[in-house]
Amino acid sequence: MLPELLQALPALRQKGTGIITERKWKRLKTAFERVQKLRSASGIKKPIGPHTLRHSIATHLLQSGMKLEQIQRFLGHSSLESTQIYTHIVNEQL
Repeated sequence: MLPELLQALPALRQKGTGIITERKWKRLKTAFERVQKLRSASGIKKPIGPHTLRHSIATHLLQSGMKLEQIQRFLGHSSLESTQIYTHIVNEQL
């Protein structure tokens, strides 16, 4: 899923389409809308959102050999238990 989104991103970059805004709710809405545009442009049919991408990057990092503690810091989790849900995803694929 990630390669398709990365491929579609350059075509969708336009002036003024940044995700950062003044209000948190607006940032989240903007992020969701941006992901939906990327999903649509890349031809992905499965419903996804920003949190799906967060899971995806964490899973890819784990599969690439990054230590769980490093992923924890990357994601900003305060506890390792929050990050361990990604080992469940990887273990199911093995």
